[in-house]
Amino acid sequence: MPGLRSYSEDFRTEFSSGGHVEPAEFANICRTLLSTNPDCVKLLSADGRIEYMNDHGMSQLGIVEFSTIAGIEWAELWPAEQRDKIRDAVTLARGGQVARFRGQCPTRTGALRWWDVVVSPVAGAETGPRARRALMAVSRDVTALHEADQQAAQLQRLEAVGRLTGGVAHDFNNLLTVMMGVSEALTMGLQPESELQKLALVGMQTAERGAELVRRLLAFSGRQALEPQALDCAGTVNAVGGFVQYTLRDDTVLALQAPDRLFCQADRPGLESALLNLCINARDAMPAGGTLTLKAEAEVLSAPAAAALGLRAGRFAVFSVEDTGVGMAPEVLTRAVEPFFTTRADSGGSGLGLSSVYGFARQSGGALGIASREGEGSRFKIYLPCAERSASAPARLAGPAPKAADEHVLLVEDDTLVRMQAARLLAQTGYRVTPVADGPAALGVLSDAGPVDLLMTNLVMPGALNGRDLAKAARDLQPNLKVLFSSGYAQNARSLTGCCDPSLHVLAKPYRQADLALAVAAAIGQPHALAVRRSRTARP
Repeated sequence: MPGLRSYSEDFRTEFSSGGHVEPAEFANICRTLLSTNPDCVKLLSADGRIEYMNDHGMSQLGIVEFSTIAGIEWAELWPAEQRDKIRDAVTLARGGQVARFRGQCPTRTGALRWWDVVVSPVAGAETGPRARRALMAVSRDVTALHEADQQAAQLQRLEAVGRLTGGVAHDFNNLLTVMMGVSEALTMGLQPESELQKLALVGMQTAERGAELVRRLLAFSGRQALEPQALDCAGTVNAVGGFVQYTLRDDTVLALQAPDRLFCQADRPGLESALLNLCINARDAMPAGGTLTLKAEAEVLSAPAAAALGLRAGRFAVFSVEDTGVGMAPEVLTRAVEPFFTTRADSGGSGLGLSSVYGFARQSGGALGIASREGEGSRFKIYLPCAERSASAPARLAGPAPKAADEHVLLVEDDTLVRMQAARLLAQTGYRVTPVADGPAALGVLSDAGPVDLLMTNLVMPGALNGRDLAKAARDLQPNLKVLFSSGYAQNARSLTGCCDPSLHVLAKPYRQADLALAVAAAIGQPHALAVRRSRTARP
């Protein structure tokens, strides 16, 4: 063991003055400590050259024979851009101090690993510029910890961005509600095929595109409307794969894999849209063709693996989309799910595809995992809670908006333009409408104006009373009052209202007149009302 004998004698002299440890016995103790140490331990000369490395350290670095590194400068094992940091640590230790740092160094196989390093002078060694005694460098592999820290920091950053985009989307949806309503009114009131009607149709189409953009923002921020149910994972893979197959070129092979009797808890359209987004991205990442694999499998996450994804340990249903394409550079990978970040701006990419998938996974109680390397393809994994069994697809009915029967609607909306627009649409449908701007004004109406058939209130409002608190206070005044919430970032009714009461309904903004009429009729409980769920078309 090169150099160890003389060092062990110094150690024995330094530390065994109160005991009776023979030099040979102490050398064996040192050998045992070094051979069982899980870290990479190195003894260096004062000028930073390697004189000893323990077996575990050589194994970690992929070094077969110590002779291949004996006597070389330790800094030479590190990338060129980090060598000054290594030499500074050696200089500090040679002066009698302890140097600590974290750095990234490849093994002999090329694998990049992160190391926490402590460099210190050996006890009893000389110090100063002319020191010739040994230094000890202990390197601990902290790659997993570093990656977990990076993922946690990214999660925190994305959560902050998500809150911001959710607020922006809420305000934008208010504007779109007005734009959509005005364009729809102009379309129906103008001469068919006239130039003005064509302009109104352009306005309507633009508002619809804006609504789709906002839906993607809401998906990223975790505030989209979802209706989770138990889904058959194999059925989902086959359904999405059947559609994706028609979009692939002849030089691309699609592989589908899914076990029987694996079920997840998720929103069906949201999951299908997320998988379709990932598959289209994978297709575009293989300009020369390749293999696209879409699969589902069960995976049990340990506590460390789950924590890195922001989840609790346990069993998850995992959907994977893998490609053999160009992969992502590290700087692209770290920003992949940020909203509006795209590497395909020239082809019209909005930068909201992956961000919406990320938001869907988080809102569904799961996570999105990404692994990619340039030239080696990418793998995206959506982790979702497991379910016991599959539920049948909900019926989606459509039909003409029901007619009102002179019911009284108390409309509470803090945005003036939206309030005016909603009141106009309700009045055109045949309802008696009392519009107010806030909760206190609504409670005043309920106290003084007699019975009200429906309270339609914005969920998020400034002031002391939000929509949820207003509904509770209103029902204290009129226990049988029906409630319809409207929201610019509506989730499902349970998560929004914190209540399982089936008489509480939610209408997502922006909405057309038919959407509003159907939602109001369903909330009031008209027997001819149709339960309609807004369709969401996947647009990668």
